[in-house]
Amino acid sequence: MFPVSWQQIMIRDQEGGAVPFDPAELQTRIENAFRSSGQESESYVSDDIVTALVYTLKRVPKKELVFNRGEIDSAVIRILESSGFPDAAHRFRESASEQLVQLAAGLETVEEFLTAHLGCSLERLHRIAEKCVQALETLKIPGASPHLLIELARHYERELAEDDLRNTANVGSGAGLSRQEIAKLLPEAAAQLMHAGVLETGGISAVFPGIRFQFKMEKFAELNQFSQPVTELELHPALYRAGRALEEARIEIQKHFSGDAPLPCLISIPDMFEFLTTQAGCTKADKLAAELAGILCSELKAEVYQLSFE
Repeated sequence: MFPVSWQQIMIRDQEGGAVPFDPAELQTRIENAFRSSGQESESYVSDDIVTALVYTLKRVPKKELVFNRGEIDSAVIRILESSGFPDAAHRFRESASEQLVQLAAGLETVEEFLTAHLGCSLERLHRIAEKCVQALETLKIPGASPHLLIELARHYERELAEDDLRNTANVGSGAGLSRQEIAKLLPEAAAQLMHAGVLETGGISAVFPGIRFQFKMEKFAELNQFSQPVTELELHPALYRAGRALEEARIEIQKHFSGDAPLPCLISIPDMFEFLTTQAGCTKADKLAAELAGILCSELKAEVYQLSFE
């Protein structure tokens, strides 16, 4: 499925305005939490945590994707805890930029906040929000921290005994696959691309089960012995064939994960612009890069959640 959605996530600032969300800054904070908790070897998961968070936030049913920093921090803490990293979650909570954020304990505010953190039906979300508000009123708490609200919501979600999937855990299912395990699953066409250095696959973690493909255009040109400058008659059919190979690989990988929903795909083409410069003689390459990426991704029958040229 193509194209990719590029809707921007925004963060409310202290003056009431909004600034663009910076995934790199958040990833650094998560990596620091792993290091300070003595789990530096696990910090590689930080990238998947940020990816899972962004994936979830972009699917929140809000007109505008604007969130408080406290909401973001609380979501990260929840992912860390549910992924088996309580010490890192504790360190991240200590470094949270808005530990003193208080949300008014009104039904509308609580329900809007929980929308970004629960993956249940709107009806059930409303019931959970009502129970949270009632609990705060009983305790005579006029305002609550995002973390307290999420803990209350967790409690009532369990109490209602429904198997709703939470957004932060609704990205996929399964224990994950290593890069080596995925390599053994590849059909012949994809395996040939990998052997030629054209295709690389990333491992799939339980934090964000997404299928990662890295496709190298210059190796692809070398494999196909394109002329210079390469012509559309050479390049486009070869890209369509490569796209079919990626789809065949995706199908085989998908078989190892339960559920009906296809895992999202993350595609990286790190040398696209170098290829266009050296092989196609193109200097203004943005539009052509998107066109060629679209051809490569056109055969995929799952969401291309992320496409990058770096």
